[in-house]
Amino acid sequence: MVVTQPEILYCRFSELDGASIVVVVKEIESWYLAGIKETLARRIHIPNLMSTDDLTKEAFNALIPYEFDSRIDFMFEILKEFSTDTAQQKNRSFRFFVSHYRIRAVDAITAMT
Repeated sequence: MVVTQPEILYCRFSELDGASIVVVVKEIESWYLAGIKETLARRIHIPNLMSTDDLTKEAFNALIPYEFDSRIDFMFEILKEFSTDTAQQKNRSFRFFVSHYRIRAVDAITAMT
């Protein structure tokens, strides 16, 4: 018997409705880097990636510039200027998620505050 990731999540979090669990991507870090516009990439000294479809956690960690105190600090910096439009261009699973769930584009976490 093969157990899928949604089944594992459902067992672990049994209070969730199994139909509401969707596993889109294993390595969410690829979504973070997908949402970086070229101007931000230049400012924080990382390459402007054209695609993040195959990005791993290890590759993400290797790209974290030394000026950030932690991985979380780096991730928050990305979210400050995250572009859903850019992320859809650079990552297939992000594009699928936004399209499938009809997510309204909101750029940058600051737009929500």
